[in-house]
Amino acid sequence: MKKVKAAKKKKFFLKKKIFWIFFLSMLVLASGLYAFLFWEKFQIKEVRMMGEENELSSSVRSFVEERMGEFSWTGSIFLFNGSLIEEGLGKEFPEIKKISVEKTIPDTLNIFIEERKEAALWNFASEFYSMDEEGIIFRITEEVENIPVILDMEYTGLPCLGDKVIDEEKLAGVLSISRGIEDIGRMELEKMIILNGKRLNAVMQEGWEVYFNLEEDLAWQITKLKLLMQEEISLERRETLEYIDLRFEKAFYK
Repeated sequence: MKKVKAAKKKKFFLKKKIFWIFFLSMLVLASGLYAFLFWEKFQIKEVRMMGEENELSSSVRSFVEERMGEFSWTGSIFLFNGSLIEEGLGKEFPEIKKISVEKTIPDTLNIFIEERKEAALWNFASEFYSMDEEGIIFRITEEVENIPVILDMEYTGLPCLGDKVIDEEKLAGVLSISRGIEDIGRMELEKMIILNGKRLNAVMQEGWEVYFNLEEDLAWQITKLKLLMQEEISLERRETLEYIDLRFEKAFYK
């Protein structure tokens, strides 16, 4: 008698409408989830670089395509982790300043990158690094003309691409000195040496130097230098010139 009752209960349960509604709902959900994860239509098929096509954009595209599984384990555009790829690209390509990834349904990724712009060359040991206005080094390069060279005697670390090696505010002051010397004319700057927190020596290609105080008014120091070069220091005098010191109220030279 007990077995007959159990069978009747089971048969009765299977006839209930709520069971079939639940079953069909789960089936639809499972089908939708499968399409969400594995349907070919939503698999990423194209990585599109927005903006100028160059060597960097080609490298970024290849990097994303080769490591697609790390950013979307099924290849579905819905599961693609944009934040993860932005972080990965930032580490792999220090020359990238900003990264933005957008999805275009059903199967395309649009990647926007902004490259760092070289503001100066940072000299460490025998190496030269391209450095942007934020003080971040992003590429090993060679010394070239018309690009300010900065040697920081205070730096004691081991540089890695992507590192911020100089304070942004201090760098702005150093670059203003470079531009000021260029505007005066008749002088060719070889490099700028930061000796301590406030002293900078600008070394000219002729061998003589100009001493600046980075914590004082740099515009006024450049003005004093301009007046000296126009009114007191002739081309002939520069042949024996050793230095010009602008760190004090009155400028000195020898």
